[in-house]
Amino acid sequence: ILIGAAIFLLPYARVIYYDELLGYLKLAPLQLGGVLAIYGTTSTVGTFLSGVLADRYSAKWLLVISLLVTGLGGFILLSQPGYYSFMGLYILWGLSITLTYNSAHYKAVRYAGSAKHQGKLFGSVGGLRFLVSGGIAMIAATIYSSYASTSTEQGFVGVVWFYIAVYLCIALAVILFWKKDAPINVEERWSPRDAIAVFRHPATWY
Repeated sequence: ILIGAAIFLLPYARVIYYDELLGYLKLAPLQLGGVLAIYGTTSTVGTFLSGVLADRYSAKWLLVISLLVTGLGGFILLSQPGYYSFMGLYILWGLSITLTYNSAHYKAVRYAGSAKHQGKLFGSVGGLRFLVSGGIAMIAATIYSSYASTSTEQGFVGVVWFYIAVYLCIALAVILFWKKDAPINVEERWSPRDAIAVFRHPATWY
């Protein structure tokens, strides 16, 4: 729940702090649009490939990598990168919240309970993830408002520092307290035939 609540905070801070981000980086809206187009493309590719990684490597360490890379990207943002460096940051984030996160998170939730508990698990994690994410965002908004009376730029910087701290704390908790992954049988690993089977299934198109 904590990982899911936190992972999107920095890449999507641009939604809540849109004007502050543009002002901080001195970017035009059209430039941000170009960056987000590349980000969307990268995220799409990362989503398709994330299942292959999740089948082969530990969900624990894939999620740690996601948290650390996304959080450390905040330091790049704090350096006020130029346009192309900022684009590179969003390419990095596009991969860190999909390639190493997406399927690993599903895998982690799946193995938290038996087959008969999957609906309850995914529903609970989904709902509580948004609840916790909202709570974290409210704390960030409080930090922003405490600085914004002096400078909206300082308010935005304070939010980024807070988000970095959240990522690093959750990553540390995962390293210290996560149980070992349940082993995956060879027959459960992804193959191209699985993709064909999925595309043939009516539920996919619904």
